[in-house]
Amino acid sequence: MSRTYQEAEGFAKKLCSRDPFDLLDSIGARIKFNYEYQPDGLQGYANIIRRVKFAVINGNLKNDYRHIVAGHEAAHLIKHQVGNTQFPLVGLA
Repeated sequence: MSRTYQEAEGFAKKLCSRDPFDLLDSIGARIKFNYEYQPDGLQGYANIIRRVKFAVINGNLKNDYRHIVAGHEAAHLIKHQVGNTQFPLVGLA
């Protein structure tokens, strides 16, 4: 069993939830949906600006896929403590 899997299991048990949006809420991330991206374009990104965590998710994705992307971005915010990024910051306003 990988360390990442073990960490994910620990978070799920602690939160009593496997919903990635609950996880984002628990780490204090601001969740934004951007409807300017095409469904087959940018899926999402995570960033920390002035100690505020953001997860931006393509609002044109189907609900199930939004959850996958939310989990992916939560992992970035937890594991990597994302700082400055080259990704567009569209959708934070």
